[in-house]
Amino acid sequence: MGAFRTVRSSAVRDVYGNGFVALPSLAVRVRGGLAVGLSYELGYDRSGKIGLYEEAARLSVHGWEMFLRWDATGRPVAPYLKAGLGRFRYEQDITSAAPLSERAEGRKTAPLFGAGARVRLSERLSGRAEVHYVPLKVKPFDVEVDLGGWRIGFGLDFAFVR
Repeated sequence: MGAFRTVRSSAVRDVYGNGFVALPSLAVRVRGGLAVGLSYELGYDRSGKIGLYEEAARLSVHGWEMFLRWDATGRPVAPYLKAGLGRFRYEQDITSAAPLSERAEGRKTAPLFGAGARVRLSERLSGRAEVHYVPLKVKPFDVEVDLGGWRIGFGLDFAFVR
């Protein structure tokens, strides 16, 4: 799935902006409309200028998501709900004109919540639209910011087993 990703913290968003991410995933139906899945969010690697001297800065946020998804099976258009946990890695580099450069990095686990709909296109292929939210509050450089936000995505699903 490809998704537009927002950043909740306005201070971070003003420097790096929102962006697009890829969220490849794999889900296994365990019973009825219940599925368990794993996805990886990648692609939020942004550059910007920060501070009074407009120093070069880069921010990267990537992470694994484990989720449960419940959908209304057997319908041509199947709405679904999704909830889980994500384990994200963030890294920020600021290159200063002075001999010092700053780097903040860390990992954080956060909940995720979402909803969407799948549209059956053929026996094994379906299209998907999804909105999900991840709150990702971190504290690099002694200031708390929320690197989380909304993901608004579209993708294709392929069923290996029907």
